[in-house]
Amino acid sequence: MQSTSRAPLRIEGPSFKPPSKGLFWLWLCLLSSVILFLGVGFAGPDVFITTESGVEYPLVISEDTDETVTWIGRLTDMTKLHQLIYLEAKVRRPENITANVEFTYQQEIIVTAEGGKKEGGGYHEKIIDEKRHIKTITCKAGEVWCSDISVFATHQVIHDEYLVAVKFVHPGELGSFCPHCTGTGVQHFYVHFGMHYINPNFTRWQICWKTLFSFVTILAMFLPCRGGLAGYFWQLRKVLKSNWADIQIWVGVLLTMLLFFNDPMFIIEVFSDYGALLSAVYILFLCAFLATLMFFWLCMLHETSKVGGRTVEGSAPVEIMKGIGFYLPKIIFCAMFWILITVAYVYVRVAQEGDPSYDALEDSMHYKLVTTTVTVAMAIYTGWILYHGLNAMGNVRKLPPQILFTFMFTVLMIILVIVCVGIGATYPLPSASYEFLLFYGLTNVYVWTLTFAYAPLYASSTTLTEESDGDGIEVGPLSAAAV
Repeated sequence: MQSTSRAPLRIEGPSFKPPSKGLFWLWLCLLSSVILFLGVGFAGPDVFITTESGVEYPLVISEDTDETVTWIGRLTDMTKLHQLIYLEAKVRRPENITANVEFTYQQEIIVTAEGGKKEGGGYHEKIIDEKRHIKTITCKAGEVWCSDISVFATHQVIHDEYLVAVKFVHPGELGSFCPHCTGTGVQHFYVHFGMHYINPNFTRWQICWKTLFSFVTILAMFLPCRGGLAGYFWQLRKVLKSNWADIQIWVGVLLTMLLFFNDPMFIIEVFSDYGALLSAVYILFLCAFLATLMFFWLCMLHETSKVGGRTVEGSAPVEIMKGIGFYLPKIIFCAMFWILITVAYVYVRVAQEGDPSYDALEDSMHYKLVTTTVTVAMAIYTGWILYHGLNAMGNVRKLPPQILFTFMFTVLMIILVIVCVGIGATYPLPSASYEFLLFYGLTNVYVWTLTFAYAPLYASSTTLTEESDGDGIEVGPLSAAAV
């Protein structure tokens, strides 16, 4: 149960009430952060580098090669800064199939991959030894090239050089089944290969930003100094636990999890031989942080929708009594969401560690079921958050301006996270630098802002009585803050 007395919050102080300019500076910092992260992100390095086999790589089918045709590719001068490698292939529409026909066929491939050191000569480690997969290839009407298929992937670059051989079994049968075909078979089998790996400059860029975010978060937590610049927990320890507001407990949890979200061990993940394991552990923290944020937003919007009518003029809304019925449905849903996204990732990583030619999206119906379930869960969450958000909007006009700021920032973050989860930008390796910086940067600024806003206010008109042992401060009744 929430105590009837609590420490006053910085956001309730005179520095953030009109006509003070404190609130103006908060809005300015938020706008500046968005502009900064977008600008620096767009100017950042490309995430991926692609080595291609050429626009058209002909694998000629003759009497001697009607069983299989083989493509061989080689990557050299690889370092751990490249982080990962994946190879994609796409087949060109056969010449004997008319352009207005859409068709799908099954293509069997056999993949072999070896790794070796630049010095010492030769490829001495077998990564994959003739793994067979059946790939579904779709050729859309009016398009020259069919859909991409994944044939090789590794989440850690441990060799200087890689040699990959891909055999296509019975490619000559590709055009023979089609009723709209001209001729009896494919004579030239064109395949376009793209070997993708992380740009080392992007890896260095990631290291710098993740280190900066982690360092600032640690300062926000524990900086031992006086006044408003002191670390959040350094300030909170001077207030009796019985006087902590619910929002202060929430902020403490989010701030702690933010540190792990920032991946402070990233540089070790990149250069360590156990980087794949550390990366998997980080994914667990990333998923847990997102699930906790979602839980926090559900609780805060639900509470805001209920307390608006009980607001004291000029102060934050009073808190409502929250029991198991308030928390349990949200806990169950967010815990299940965390389990789902964690299982989806672990499933892929474990499968690809054993077989780097495996692709969950193409080779597993179980993975497709999990991803479909995650999509449904996100749709349910979006509807749930909209329901509480719309109910809360009727009470927003009753919120004091400084609390309205944190509410609007929260709405912005909800939209950002839902969109980023939908487009895959929450994955540790997004497709563009601006996706990475906007998502990670704004998430950090959001939690830092909550940390600053909901830290205890020492310069308050409320009478503070110091405990005889000096461990806490006892305060009189005050309304508690919602988002």
